[in-house]
Amino acid sequence: GLAMTYITRWTTDVVETLPIIEGERYELIDGELVVTRQPHASHQRICNLLIIQLYLWDPDERFGYSYQAPGLIFAAADAVAPDLIWASHERLEIILDEDGKFYAAPELVIEIVSPGSVNAGRDRELKLALYERYAVPEYWIVDGQSHSIEVYELQIDRLVLTQTLRNNDMLVSKVLPGFACPMSRIFR
Repeated sequence: GLAMTYITRWTTDVVETLPIIEGERYELIDGELVVTRQPHASHQRICNLLIIQLYLWDPDERFGYSYQAPGLIFAAADAVAPDLIWASHERLEIILDEDGKFYAAPELVIEIVSPGSVNAGRDRELKLALYERYAVPEYWIVDGQSHSIEVYELQIDRLVLTQTLRNNDMLVSKVLPGFACPMSRIFR
């Protein structure tokens, strides 16, 4: 008879054996495989605008670097590709490996919510819990539909919602020294 193997808990080494499909992103959250498709154009536009604001804040990259959709591998069963991260030079020396992937929390993780309740739930619940577990100091959830940004800050061992920003608000950050960006620059 034919032996069947069912994977109940995915790990990074098993994911490495999967075919590379253009436009698909594999992520692992607590051993569960999450496959996401190429993001919507508006999602990419918001991501680009955020990268531009980070660059304008620190054009000489004296403080650190931002990365788009990096491999963030916390453990064999916890590996994700957030939309955007920022890490200081000091932190990069600890978390960035020669393989070009990150193996611990950067100072800032940003997720841009894709339309649909499943996607929103993943960013607001599963990923929030994951980033909390691995002590991400600051987590932004950017919602292009409601034109809002939720800022979560690590307080002791919990990511706590400290700001919900809209329209005329100013986006500031505890982990980005002197960063201040009007919300109108992110949402047009």
